[in-house]
Amino acid sequence: MKYLLAVLLMGLLSACSLGASSPSEQPLESIGQSESMAPSEGASSMDESSPSAEASGMTGAACDDAWSSVDVTSIQSVSDLDTIASELDATFQDCGSLDEWLTAANDAVPSLDTTTLETWVATHCAMNSTLSDTPVCTEVGS
Repeated sequence: MKYLLAVLLMGLLSACSLGASSPSEQPLESIGQSESMAPSEGASSMDESSPSAEASGMTGAACDDAWSSVDVTSIQSVSDLDTIASELDATFQDCGSLDEWLTAANDAVPSLDTTTLETWVATHCAMNSTLSDTPVCTEVGS
């Protein structure tokens, strides 16, 4: 198994280095690229609801809207979420996955510890049977 993995890794590295000396016709966007340098209108853009958008840390409009309706001004830590737990229930339905929910939560309250936040989500889902069929709670296994 180790030998097969080593051979596959060497093959991948070899394939990656074959075209490395020639520039790409469509180079990747760099961080902080301006709107004027964005791909042309004819080029396909990343849809915020697509899985690749989610993996890159973007959230969908429904998830953002749900979080924007929550008053997070009093939230300093994950334990403070218990005080607004009922307000957060809509975010569990409107966010399409745990990663999307965590990204939106971090955008809304950057001081939250993500590891502790995942535990809070799992506990909140387990304690609220009405949330069991939401995308977030389904993912955490409640």
